[in-house]
Amino acid sequence: MEENMKKLILLIGLVAFVGLSVAPVFAQDDFNFPGRVRQLDPVVDKFEEAAPTFIKSGQAGFTFLSIPTDARTAAMGDAGIGVIGHAAGTLYNPAALAFLDGREAYFTNVQWIADTDLFAGGVTINFPGRGTAGIAFQMYDAGTFNGTAIDTSPTGSGFTDTGTFDTSNFALSVAYGFKITDRFSIGATAKLASQDLGTGDVFIGGNRTTVDNSKTVLGVDLG
Repeated sequence: MEENMKKLILLIGLVAFVGLSVAPVFAQDDFNFPGRVRQLDPVVDKFEEAAPTFIKSGQAGFTFLSIPTDARTAAMGDAGIGVIGHAAGTLYNPAALAFLDGREAYFTNVQWIADTDLFAGGVTINFPGRGTAGIAFQMYDAGTFNGTAIDTSPTGSGFTDTGTFDTSNFALSVAYGFKITDRFSIGATAKLASQDLGTGDVFIGGNRTTVDNSKTVLGVDLG
């Protein structure tokens, strides 16, 4: 019992440290929305707005993290939070790792919508009497896109071809879970996620400005 209390205190301290050391992240940056008028006066007729507010209704980043990462939980309607004894718990519920024995590894390839692919995998190791540690990754291949840039020439087509480009979507998770009793366990996962959707050109005050569409964030999941 004393050993379990030490583990509980250690985990609470770890969670408190992580909670105080990270900053909140939102799916969309709150540039000029809500409560501000969106200006739609173009610099050149039929071209980009003069003062873009970057309002992206219905859009969000890091959506690849919501794709099921193994066949078992996908067949259960992605309800993997209640599945125990599986290395995929690193991505679904770190507390479930506590019921693993020995070592386990898995790898998944999900052929997703619009010919995209998700690759996920992980490894877990049980330390008898001390809990289970795991590491997992997620990598999303969105394919190749055709890049374009604004063409301000009145006689132009409105855009120029800049060739093709690829996006980058990756996440790395480290988890740890241990038993408090034979029916109750707790755990925590730290996840580093990165997404790079390239750059884009917009006009602000008549000047072309390049906007970076990339973000790297740290998240914590408690189970």
